[in-house]
Amino acid sequence: MAGVTPRGSYCRDLMEVSRLLDLYSMLGMPLRVTLGYPSAAGEDPLAGAEFRADGGFWRDGFTPAAQADWGAAVTGLALCKPTVRAVQWTHLSDAAPHLFPHCGLLDAADKPKPVVRHLRTLRENHLR
Repeated sequence: MAGVTPRGSYCRDLMEVSRLLDLYSMLGMPLRVTLGYPSAAGEDPLAGAEFRADGGFWRDGFTPAAQADWGAAVTGLALCKPTVRAVQWTHLSDAAPHLFPHCGLLDAADKPKPVVRHLRTLRENHLR
């Protein structure tokens, strides 16, 4: 997951993400992209103990708004690639045990984060 260490990925800009998707496309196989970005930097008691949100960040850091902006931008980019067959989010809720800290679509109270609205808008406008 972007911005998560140690087994996540350093948060890259859109040009780097595009380049990586193009490189994976050279394998000649359909791609299923799993995305996630933390909405907070603090400790997440239900996440994997070894994972931290400190692997670089998107624009304004680790906030719900930054997660929404990152999610919409990277999802839109991935869906433009002809070899990408599906884009999925790493996990649904931060209220249930999960691997990556603060990366859920729902917060610890099971309320939708702003990223849900952005992804819904993307789907409604472009995936008919």
